[in-house]
Amino acid sequence: MQRRYIGLNRQDAVALVMIALAVAVAFWRTIPFYFLSDDFLIVKHARSWHGFRDAFTVVGADRFYRPVTFAYMAWVATWAGFDPALWRAIELGLHAANSCLLFILARTLGFPRFAAGFAAALFALHATRPETVVWIAGRADLLTTFFVLLGLVFFIRSWDAPPSMSVFFRLASFAAMSLAFISKESSYTFPLLLGLWLAVNGGLKNRRGWYALLPFFYRGSLSVAWRWMLFGGIGGYADAAGRPQALSLGFVPYSRRSGYVCGRSSSSPSIGASSPELC
Repeated sequence: MQRRYIGLNRQDAVALVMIALAVAVAFWRTIPFYFLSDDFLIVKHARSWHGFRDAFTVVGADRFYRPVTFAYMAWVATWAGFDPALWRAIELGLHAANSCLLFILARTLGFPRFAAGFAAALFALHATRPETVVWIAGRADLLTTFFVLLGLVFFIRSWDAPPSMSVFFRLASFAAMSLAFISKESSYTFPLLLGLWLAVNGGLKNRRGWYALLPFFYRGSLSVAWRWMLFGGIGGYADAAGRPQALSLGFVPYSRRSGYVCGRSSSSPSIGASSPELC
């Protein structure tokens, strides 16, 4: 598989600045918003974090395994405290970084500057983004997206780089994937994304592609095994019978969960009247 890397130039740098400014213009009014719904509990727990050992070995009350997300929130809590503006500002920064990374990924894949800029701008401003960007509970999505995009860029770059740099990029991609795994569960699709990219570009026609994928799938299997040991299953939200809701794929269970989330979110004004210290 022969590819030619399209290096970033000054025009690309200008595009990255414009993308970051677009995020700032679109979301700056949300910075003073007060905490909403789950934000109160998240801030409380972030300020009483018990350290890395518990984060990696103790199952959370929400039955999720996200040590990086918990550690990151604990770090933010040390200087943001109960100031919602500081929490929102860091979220906007993460979203801007993800939007810029999407532009870099598109350019790394060989797309023209205009197409890459359009994709990044659509990602930055689309109406599906506000909840993740504004709601502190969406921090896991922002972190996972950051590591996944970074890992994809590094892996693709490793295919064009000289041998010494190729090893560096491959290790960086592996590290980014590992951090994504312990940020949010949706990142477990990362090895599949690598396999899809290699398949589309003919990289699986020889052993190099298969050898490149092996460590990523092996690391993913270890993550799933460790998670299974901690939870005694896949974890995540459980229904009344104690079964993981992720296995309830029917329309009715999904509708009930959606209704619950909407109902919980609609109650946020009354929650917002309280202080985080009271949670």
